[in-house]
Amino acid sequence: MEDFFKQKLVSARSGKAPQTFAEALFGASYFQPKNLNPSLVVSKKVPETTTTYTEKKQVIEALERFVDETLKTSEEEVIKLTPSAQITIKKPAEWTASSSEYQLEKPFLDLLLTNKKNVEVIFVTESLRNFAEVSGELKGTFIDQLLCGFPPKTAELFERMILAMKLVPEEVILYPSENSGQDLFTDLMKLTHEFTPKVIMSLGAKATSTVLKNKDRLSLIHGQFFARETAFGEIQVVPLFHPNIIETNQNMKKTAWTDMQKVMKFLKKIP
Repeated sequence: MEDFFKQKLVSARSGKAPQTFAEALFGASYFQPKNLNPSLVVSKKVPETTTTYTEKKQVIEALERFVDETLKTSEEEVIKLTPSAQITIKKPAEWTASSSEYQLEKPFLDLLLTNKKNVEVIFVTESLRNFAEVSGELKGTFIDQLLCGFPPKTAELFERMILAMKLVPEEVILYPSENSGQDLFTDLMKLTHEFTPKVIMSLGAKATSTVLKNKDRLSLIHGQFFARETAFGEIQVVPLFHPNIIETNQNMKKTAWTDMQKVMKFLKKIP
């Protein structure tokens, strides 16, 4: 009897022996750590979220600071980093006329450039109409200049737009970016030097591309100011939708007016 109780005591202390190989492998009683309280919940440690300041980011920021500081003290377009590495800084070319003569025909020049004083804005349209057609519509007033670039109905709309901007005929020049297939960018640069306007407003995608020398979509850049360097200082270029589009699309009128107001504020025509 005494031996029987000893066996029971040993069995109680050591736990029940496994009956199969699987129970020996996976049985909880033989794999449970000592002094483990089953009621305790072991939580998974979640790593703390931190802002990683990578080496790449540090290099980029240091390079940006280096370029900014170098540009303040140097007019060079190429910044040397090492004997075999350099950064080329693209600067907009200064607008200088390559010719002292206008390429546009004299009849148009007489109409477009007569009696211009204190020019505030040069409007650059895409092209001009046939002069023979225009000559039959002339009225001897300011609208004659606008008829060179637009049919009568559009010319009347554009005249109202100019007056709404609080500009007078003496402050405005209308000029084409091309005529009869001829690129007139040199003429535009000469105009800018001769009349020193404060703003150039390009009308339509084609004129904007000619003036800014880029292929950006007009829908993405209209109403924005783009600085260009000239011999007399900096001038702003502001793209605007072409009056033909504004005339036929009522939604464009609100957009165009918003863009025009930006120029008016720049010219101090409105507060």
